[in-house]
Amino acid sequence: MPRETQREKLLTRRAALLAGGQVLLGATLAARMYQLQVLDKDRYTVLADENRINLRLLAPPRGRILDRFGVSLADNRRNYRVVIVPEQAGDLEATLTALGTLIEIGDADRRRVLRDAKRRHSFVLCRRGIGKGADRRSPP
Repeated sequence: MPRETQREKLLTRRAALLAGGQVLLGATLAARMYQLQVLDKDRYTVLADENRINLRLLAPPRGRILDRFGVSLADNRRNYRVVIVPEQAGDLEATLTALGTLIEIGDADRRRVLRDAKRRHSFVLCRRGIGKGADRRSPP
């Protein structure tokens, strides 16, 4: 019988050590999650906002293609897209009105942007095919 109680004590000690290790590991993970989510929130908010800005290098123009008489077959034209992030825009109507002073936004485009902003909360394509300086309006 003393041998059995000694074995039970050994198993109980091992179980207690294992449970203590699990509690320590759980407490460490909980403390780390608290640090990341609560204490370092501002740092990661800034990093997340910086991820939304998508800067891409534009490929250099390939050059004009001319036929043998010097008539242009293909020209280069810069092509830009205007994309709105609804959650960053705030009042979407006011943003579209302000944007309308810079580029032409038709009623159909305005309705489509408002509809897409309600359906999706990510990037909403406002207008594509804008050439550099082609649609710029003079200030009122």
